[in-house]
Amino acid sequence: MINEITKIISRSWRTHFWTSLATTGVLTLSFSLILGTLLFSTNLSRLLTVWGDEIQITLYLKDDISTQQRQALDVAIHQESSVSEVKYIDKVQAAQSFEKSLSQLGPGFLSALRTEKENPFPASLQISLLKKEKTPERVAIIAQRLQQMPGVEDSSYGQEWIKNYNLLMRAIRIVTIVLISVILVGCLFTVSNAIRATLAARKEEIEILELVGATAKNIRRPFIVE
Repeated sequence: MINEITKIISRSWRTHFWTSLATTGVLTLSFSLILGTLLFSTNLSRLLTVWGDEIQITLYLKDDISTQQRQALDVAIHQESSVSEVKYIDKVQAAQSFEKSLSQLGPGFLSALRTEKENPFPASLQISLLKKEKTPERVAIIAQRLQQMPGVEDSSYGQEWIKNYNLLMRAIRIVTIVLISVILVGCLFTVSNAIRATLAARKEEIEILELVGATAKNIRRPFIVE
């Protein structure tokens, strides 16, 4: 069986070298493009997934919230089945974090706001969700529900970023499917044209094989192997 296949392929390359070379080259390039597209799409999706894992909800607390109210709020949030971690950021830490993000504007920027009395930044709770809950729809629902709790002024979860993230993931999947489909159709036409060229070149040989009693299976087998 192996010897027969080797003879068929060897004969094909000897009699139709340039056609075989062109077909092999096109198919090699096509499958390389498919593999490259899949690798790029997969790696980009993994990168976006890592960024997506950083999604969290920030609840900004009212300035007049008491310690007892904040503790009660913290307990209520921990009882949420979708929450994995809660971190409290007081007003001073919020100001320091904002100053650090703008450190390129110069040292000591906003240093006058480090006292809680003059600090305009609200205290907040940073809430991390379980991985299965980090879909745009679920994050929006959870954020709206948590925002209704006593002592909460507002909530933020990167609404525009999550929306764009979801659209980008869909676009990557669609582009990948379309591109691979186009390449596969191109491969199909390439193989089809190569088979037609081979059949046309061996028309007389096929007619002779039919006249001497060769079966359709025996006639087709070399072309299938090629």
